[in-house]
Amino acid sequence: YNHTPKVGGYEFRDNLNVDWSANGSYSTTLYTDRAIKIMREHSDSNDTRPLFLFVSYEAPHVPIESPECYITDHHCGNIEGKERQNRCGMVAALDEGVGKIEAELEKLGYMENALIIFSSDNGAPGQGAGSNWPLRGKKRGIYEGGIRVPSFMYSKSLLPKSPYMYTGLMHITDWLPTLLQVAHIDSDQVLSGEVDGLDLWDRIRRNETSRRNKVVLDIDAQEQYGAVRIGNWKLVKDKGDNGKCWGWFNVPKNMLESFARKKKCSAFRMFNLAEDPYERNHKPKKEFPRMFEKLRAFMERSFKMAGELPHVVNITDSYPENWNGVWSPGWCDRAHWY
Repeated sequence: YNHTPKVGGYEFRDNLNVDWSANGSYSTTLYTDRAIKIMREHSDSNDTRPLFLFVSYEAPHVPIESPECYITDHHCGNIEGKERQNRCGMVAALDEGVGKIEAELEKLGYMENALIIFSSDNGAPGQGAGSNWPLRGKKRGIYEGGIRVPSFMYSKSLLPKSPYMYTGLMHITDWLPTLLQVAHIDSDQVLSGEVDGLDLWDRIRRNETSRRNKVVLDIDAQEQYGAVRIGNWKLVKDKGDNGKCWGWFNVPKNMLESFARKKKCSAFRMFNLAEDPYERNHKPKKEFPRMFEKLRAFMERSFKMAGELPHVVNITDSYPENWNGVWSPGWCDRAHWY
């Protein structure tokens, strides 16, 4: 509502301009209204170019706040616990926002040739009411609960009319070349140099095997942990926590014995996600030596390519006291890097 972090300072902009009028307004509503405004302006301009709209809702995310009407009017009040009620209310508000955007697409005549993609950025955190069960792990982790997210695509004209599940491997970097293909834009003309992503549009549309066979899921060269995947096989190098690695969070009470929060952890753990999407059963190296060596070689190359992360040692120039109470990126030009 007030767009102010716990440490103070205002933080809400309209492009480069500070938007003080947003103070007191729920961010989910603000993003919905702005998306509709952009669509109407595009329609009024008679611009024939494809419109790309990226609506990056904050919900559900901390701070866990929801207008009371979404709790009382959407049956969220029947849920046990105030935090879960508010999470429910946040998702109800988001759902309503997506519905309003879809209604506007219909009203403007865009829906007949539109592609709607819905996706999350990561799994839920392990603390509070967050849960990715039965997937293992949490946000900022390297298990599937932190990195495999719900997603769907919908189109009246661009996809087959019968619903289907696409199981091909896809990475977030693939969206750029894939969406350029959807919009009939020559990627060679707008992308300079090599890109990490692959154009998967025809494979998705025809429900064919993905062009992508491997992906780096995470590499932390400083902490020396990470995960890579080739096909359905995944190798995890877990930094561990006193000899144990993360298991499952907020597991239903009747399943606690089967899903431990922490499990004993070796340096490398290998899983076949087709057989074991919940990463419960480590595949020993001695049983699958060729696949293990293939995955480890891929991981080692990735560690060598990762390099060191830059660290900002002085960001005080961005503090709100230097910018009339607003967080600002003014430190970027004068930051000290090492």
